[in-house]
Amino acid sequence: MKNIGFLVLFLTMLGCQTKKVDIKNLDKNGPVIIQFARQACFGKCPIYNFSVYENGLLIYNGERFVEKEGTYYQVLAKSTVDSLVNTFETSSFSSFSENYPTDKSAPSDLPTIELRYRNKKGIVKKVCSKGWGAPDELVLLQQKVDSLLSFQQMTKK
Repeated sequence: MKNIGFLVLFLTMLGCQTKKVDIKNLDKNGPVIIQFARQACFGKCPIYNFSVYENGLLIYNGERFVEKEGTYYQVLAKSTVDSLVNTFETSSFSSFSENYPTDKSAPSDLPTIELRYRNKKGIVKKVCSKGWGAPDELVLLQQKVDSLLSFQQMTKK
């Protein structure tokens, strides 16, 4: 009976894992589906970027004013990646303008957030925002993507 319980637990854990990741040969991880970059301002705004691959590999590069500087990686659960893809696919992301604010009225010292998503058809959409005049749905997408970072789970590359 113990063996059956162990087998069920093992198969359940196996089903929740992501595909194998390759840190040395990034092109073997499938396409990058999400890219996020927080760019500089005139002050001490955090500057970093990260990419999420189809198989759940997240590569982070911290530049300045961040908790971790340098290149790190973590592996996201398949369920996390699937949920994120579903969020983008059911959102209005593909119809957003490429830049917010659209009239360039934001103060020049605000940091830009650049978000790219590669949809299931392979089409990449990029949206840049200074947080000024951006649709609430875009701000929520940015926050959801940014919340993927877990510095406790990152490993130095």
